[in-house]
Amino acid sequence: LYDFHRLPRKTDMERKIEIVQFASRTRQLFVRLLALVKWASNAGKVEKCAVRELFRTSNLSYFHSC
Repeated sequence: LYDFHRLPRKTDMERKIEIVQFASRTRQLFVRLLALVKWASNAGKVEKCAVRELFRTSNLSYFHSC
């Protein structure tokens, strides 16, 4: 994680830069987490569609071979 105890020994500009870098990295992690959560909530819908499509294409190939 992040060592905030080191910040008092740095200059004002160095502290600001480190805080912005920390916020940027943390935001990137949250964006990735949000994308994963959204994907997981739609995974069931995608699976249902895939099963239906597989069923449809298997039935089409059956009718074409008759």
